[in-house]
Amino acid sequence: MTPTERIDVKGISMTQQQCYLKAAELDPQNAHAFNNLGTTLTSTERIDVEGISMNEQQCYLKAPELDPQHAKAFYNLGTTLTSTERIDVKGISMTQQQ
Repeated sequence: MTPTERIDVKGISMTQQQCYLKAAELDPQNAHAFNNLGTTLTSTERIDVEGISMNEQQCYLKAPELDPQHAKAFYNLGTTLTSTERIDVKGISMTQQQ
C-alpha cells in the first residue's frame, strides 16, 4: 500500500497514514504503530496524535520508548539524524552512528 492509496475499512476510505494514526490512537502503547506512522511523514510534516503534534523523528523516538527492542525504530530514528546530531533515547545519548 502506498501512502496515497486508499483502503476501505468498514465503509470508510482510509490512507496508510490514517490507518497507522488510528492504531496509535486505539493503542497508545503500540510501538509498531508509531514507527509505521513515522514512515508516512516527510521531515517537515507534523501529525496530531491524541492532541500532541508529532514530526517524523518524534514518532520514531516514541517507538523505542515503548519497546526498547524495536530495532527498526532505532534504524529509522538514525536516518533522521545528521552526522553530528545527538538524541536522547531512554536516558542514553545517541548519534547517527550508534
